Amino acid sequence: MSDRTWGCLIIGAVLSLFFFVYLVAGVTSVDAGSVCVMTRGGDIKGTVNPGWHWKWPGMQEYHCFSTRTLVYETGQNPKESGATFTDYVVGSQTNDGQSVSLSFSVLYHVPTDPDDVMNLYRTQGTTTKELNEKIVKVIARSASREHLRDFDAADLYSGMTSELETEIEIDVKLFVESHGLVFDDFLLRDILFDVDYLDAIEQKEIAREQRDAASYKAEEVRTIAEGERDAQEIRAEGEAQAMITVAEAEAATIILKGEALRNNPEVLQLYAIERLNPNVTWGILPSDSSFILDLEGIAEVTPASAD
Repeated sequence: MSDRTWGCLIIGAVLSLFFFVYLVAGVTSVDAGSVCVMTRGGDIKGTVNPGWHWKWPGMQEYHCFSTRTLVYETGQNPKESGATFTDYVVGSQTNDGQSVSLSFSVLYHVPTDPDDVMNLYRTQGTTTKELNEKIVKVIARSASREHLRDFDAADLYSGMTSELETEIEIDVKLFVESHGLVFDDFLLRDILFDVDYLDAIEQKEIAREQRDAASYKAEEVRTIAEGERDAQEIRAEGEAQAMITVAEAEAATIILKGEALRNNPEVLQLYAIERLNPNVTWGILPSDSSFILDLEGIAEVTPASAD
């Protein structure tokens, strides 16, 4: 072969290699869970769905957004979070002037409709991170600060957080959806109170427990005193009832004795005789008999009685 032929072959091989590299460089893939906006010279030419695609290198560009659920999360240790985008807690003051910080999560995603995606790219941002910064982060932190001022610290500390969470969620949802993203959920994860406020709450709780203990002790003493008083009243009632019972028994006995004496006069005579001096000798005679006194016997008995 002549030198000219070899020269043509070499040029052809170089051009072929260049063309092959150019073709390979234009091959690209779009990951599942993503959608891309294709631009050429700065103009939007459409969207590209997941799969293999070929683009003109240097002429066409793909700007991709994740369509998976994205999470913007605030916390005390953002680096330890597994959320898509992390940030520090949002600090603000409550209605009664207490310093409070919020930890929360916002869940959202990029729409898959081509027109919505192109509008997002055209008006809001060219990357998922930029969308998060301009839309989600702005409204979430702003709404949290604003609505914290509507509540007293004591209400939040006692667990009345659902209303706060609802108010923030409404604002975040309206703002996010009005700017082209799809809102999924807002989760209020934690409310962090100032250390001085927590100390004051703890002291107040201790004082309350002490008051409760004192009140319980006083109630216990009062209960014991009432029990003793009731016992004394019961004993007094019992004694009074016993005295009444004894008196009633004695009265009944007297009545029975009176009736017995009225019905049996001889019993009265017997009773009188039993009451005589035991040294007197006596006897009972028939009522129609005459009796003779033993004067000597009486004379003997009388001195003895005098002794």
